[in-house]
Amino acid sequence: MGAMNIKPCMSGVLLVATLSGWAQAAVFGDDDRRKLTPSEATYPVREALGRLTCRHPGTGRKLVGTAAIVDTGTADAGHEVLLTAAHVVIDPATGAPLDDCRFKAEGRFWGSDPVVDIRTGEFDGSAQTNPKDWAMLIIAVSRPAAFRLPIWSSSGAPERVVLVGYRGDRRGLWVSDDCFARPAAPGEALHNERVWLSDCDATPGSSGAPLLAWGRGRWHWSGLYRGHLYDPLKHQPRPNQLPEFSGMDAMNVIVLWPQTTHP
Repeated sequence: MGAMNIKPCMSGVLLVATLSGWAQAAVFGDDDRRKLTPSEATYPVREALGRLTCRHPGTGRKLVGTAAIVDTGTADAGHEVLLTAAHVVIDPATGAPLDDCRFKAEGRFWGSDPVVDIRTGEFDGSAQTNPKDWAMLIIAVSRPAAFRLPIWSSSGAPERVVLVGYRGDRRGLWVSDDCFARPAAPGEALHNERVWLSDCDATPGSSGAPLLAWGRGRWHWSGLYRGHLYDPLKHQPRPNQLPEFSGMDAMNVIVLWPQTTHP
């Protein structure tokens, strides 16, 4: 893992994949996602999720996305830690961070909190940096979070996973749970990288959404959704609907937290 980039006093946004081309989403076979309702086992987790809104510099175009509040034990008073994908906080035209952004927790009817700090890996939009497509954001909050997701600490992939996030074409949070996330096998894409390959369904609007893992009686943040693996020399830029998962060239990618990095 290379050195991290520390970018203080910047703002972040999720789900700019539809503008940047750096990450696209895919649905495998039938789309089995459903809207998050009180009947879902993951319903309590909604309090740790929220929407980021950012106006693109120069154009004023508004970008929106999802972020997860995580429990690191390191946030200063009056602040919370969010995790998302790096490609959603980088202007694809300039490589500069997006600004004028705020986070609105799920269920909050008014008001929002500013993003004041961002830490990213070495993601530059190229296929080989897919595993570094992560970002940690700090928000200044008016009141402490009601719920924070603990980070999955096991070295193995969980048996039960759920992808929960916003989407660009529907309101509310959406659940994909008839799916798996696992390390890449020898010969598959991104083998030996800090990612899991997944067939959890997603569409543009899902970048940065947390992959939830069940363990020790609670849900954990186990990774973040970065999109379909995209290499312009090998893959179509907008896969959207695929007949089935393939570890070679048809998969969604979950980025894990870097081993050498502590939020």
